[in-house]
Amino acid sequence: MGRNRRRSSRARRGFTLVELLVVIGIIALLIALLLASVVGVRRSAKSVACAAKLRSLGQILMIHAVDHGGYLPLAGNIAPGPNGNGLSSPQSLGDPSRRKYVYYDNGGGNYCATAMPHALARHITARPIRDVSWQTLVADIQVPDGLQDAFLCPSDLETTERTYTPPRWINNYGSATFLNGWSSYGVNAEIFAWTDSGAGGTAGHSRLRGKIGGVPRPSETMLMCDTRAAIEVWVLGPQLALADVYLGTGGTVGHRVFDLLRHRGRMNILFADGHVDSRPILSTGGTEGVGDIGSPGNKPSDEIMSVSMDKDFR
Repeated sequence: MGRNRRRSSRARRGFTLVELLVVIGIIALLIALLLASVVGVRRSAKSVACAAKLRSLGQILMIHAVDHGGYLPLAGNIAPGPNGNGLSSPQSLGDPSRRKYVYYDNGGGNYCATAMPHALARHITARPIRDVSWQTLVADIQVPDGLQDAFLCPSDLETTERTYTPPRWINNYGSATFLNGWSSYGVNAEIFAWTDSGAGGTAGHSRLRGKIGGVPRPSETMLMCDTRAAIEVWVLGPQLALADVYLGTGGTVGHRVFDLLRHRGRMNILFADGHVDSRPILSTGGTEGVGDIGSPGNKPSDEIMSVSMDKDFR
């Protein structure tokens, strides 16, 4: 009977402090592992959502091309001259009937090519927009109706590098006003640019001005990709790769155009044939800072070296 009483006493004693701490530690470890897994899944989901956005933008771009004789909208820092008589006028763009691109009225019937987000607005927001005034253009782009959201990566707002100035979409010299807007994606200026060497540009070679049929190897050529602080991604000279953008080859925009934190060292790329792929930015696949590109850890990867920016367009 005494033996049974001692056994009952030990049963009622419960956990010792050491045992309790061990249990708490195990629970904390499990929670940490679970949180890490959830964060990883969440990041992966946002990267997939980003790729889906780029794929949708690619489809909308192709719809624009079908509606405009095979031409994508113009993009970048579009700069009309005073009263619309500049390089982005229908006449300068070889589009006197205004069939290739979407325009806005800069005053007195002087039309200028509009920014890409506005040119795609009717497909994104299901509102008919064409040949509007400058005032209407600004109102349409800035209204919170999903137009700007279509150009924002779901992971962009979470990165510490989201301190850059919104890129400029249009210089309206006629009224001394400018139009800026957030964009997580940059476009290949060799395809989209509103100007080329024949019109006083700095490319030094032919640009397509949105002619999608002029891309000879669309499955290899970047159309849009994850960037920061730039709506245009460009290079000087023919047959250069996306890695040359990182290295600053030929006076291009340079490595700071890439956001290494957004997708943990990777970037989503929309190709000219419409497919989207995720590629590591650095040769290490890591997320080293955007500082010294001479560091071995900051060399661009072979995967972006194989992404074409320019196939010497004619």
